[in-house]
Amino acid sequence: MNKDVAAQSNVITNIGAGRFRLRSVYIRNENQTSPAMYLQIFNKANGIPGTDLPDEVVYLPAVTSPFAPKTKRVKWNGSGGYNDFTTGLSFAVCTSPTNGTDVGATKRPFVRMDYDGSTLGGAV
Repeated sequence: MNKDVAAQSNVITNIGAGRFRLRSVYIRNENQTSPAMYLQIFNKANGIPGTDLPDEVVYLPAVTSPFAPKTKRVKWNGSGGYNDFTTGLSFAVCTSPTNGTDVGATKRPFVRMDYDGSTLGGAV
């Protein structure tokens, strides 16, 4: 399954409770002057940025020119080609790997997550 979202804020985006296999994440940042940002991914349905430590962090560098990278794709290639989230799956986009500071309304990226969950007991 895919979940496409425009990250709304540092408020958590909940995918669901239960078990999920996260296969890949794609982030697209279309703003030409965005600061560096971090996609925090939590092994829980409602992680709290700045309070809960994320289980995975994806760094997206600052966009300083029209020629700087604006997309990033991360694929998990371990056993089975996924990262197993046994409790739930949620994420937030923040200004550091562990804080809860929003990147700002005009800077938020598009996020696509490719995961399995419906046959694993996860809520999808």
